[in-house]
Amino acid sequence: MKFFKPFALPMLLFFASCSTTTTIYIVRHAERPVGQPNPHLSEPGNERARTLADTLSNKSINSVMTTDSNRTRETAQPTATRFNIPLTFYGKDTIPGLVAQLKNTWGRNILIVSHSETIPLIVQQ
Repeated sequence: MKFFKPFALPMLLFFASCSTTTTIYIVRHAERPVGQPNPHLSEPGNERARTLADTLSNKSINSVMTTDSNRTRETAQPTATRFNIPLTFYGKDTIPGLVAQLKNTWGRNILIVSHSETIPLIVQQ
C-alpha cells in the first residue's frame, strides 16, 4: 500500500476538480427606460445589476453570456467585472446553438442575461 500513498492526494484533488455539475443562472435584463430603441439601464437597473453581482459573488461564475443589447450588457457587466472574465455574446436568433453549447458544458457556473421573450425558449430546450 505504500506505493499508492504518494498518489492518493493528487488523485483525490484531480477527481474533486472534475465536477460534472453545471449551474446556469438565467436572468432578464434589469430595468430600462420605456420607449427608447436599445436603451441603457435606468439608475434602478444599474443598482439591480450591481446587486446581481453581489448576489453571485460566492458562486464562482466562469462565464457570463449576454446578447449585444445595451440593457443586457449593462446587466451582465458588473458580474463579469467581479469575476474578471469577458462577456460572451450570443444572438437572440441563435438560441438553439446556445442551448446545444450549454448542454455540452460540464463543471461550470454560468450567468446568462437575456430578454423576457427568449428566456422561455432557453429554458424549454
